[in-house]
Amino acid sequence: MFIVLLVALLFTGIANASLKECDSPLDPFNIPCFIISTYSFNCSSNTITIYNSTPAIVLNVTWDDYSTTSRCNITFNLTERDSYLINSTEGSSATIIVGGVKMEFLNLAIFGIIFVIGLALIAFMHKFKEDTGSSIAYGFFSLALFAILGSITMFGFQIINPALIELPFNINKVIGLICFVIGMYSAWFSVELFRFKRVERDEERRRNEFEVR
Repeated sequence: MFIVLLVALLFTGIANASLKECDSPLDPFNIPCFIISTYSFNCSSNTITIYNSTPAIVLNVTWDDYSTTSRCNITFNLTERDSYLINSTEGSSATIIVGGVKMEFLNLAIFGIIFVIGLALIAFMHKFKEDTGSSIAYGFFSLALFAILGSITMFGFQIINPALIELPFNINKVIGLICFVIGMYSAWFSVELFRFKRVERDEERRRNEFEVR
């Protein structure tokens, strides 16, 4: 149950890759997206102006018809981290923050908490290795956590925004690979401990049988 709750918490931080409508704060990797009007008006007769935090106009376009919904939309494709003020000539306004700093911090915090819990389980696995059952249980719980972290990080969960760190490789995939390696170590240790204890028990049983004879 504990593992299920952690996984549920973790997935609350995952950005939806199929996002169509802009949702502030907006991660640069979810751009472009649609700004959609909240009510109907004549799209072709109204324009939308977007200002950055200077403020300076960075976009001025006419609204487009949003399919057959009677609402209007434009494509938002500004990826520079900033706070953008949106004004429409029909009277509406809004603000979009590009950067997703809060979401990135949430992702990192959730990942960090679960990563530390996984390491603590490995520590318990070693500390209580004389209690084979408990040690193996700690090992496989750790394996489960690191396998989950590795999987979601390799397939889209963003711990560190690559735009902030220029590297010749995807840092998130490297983190995912590290999680897999740690998880495999937990599994290896648990299996080897089980084998060692089984051999130890077999030898003790043979000694007992010899003494009885």
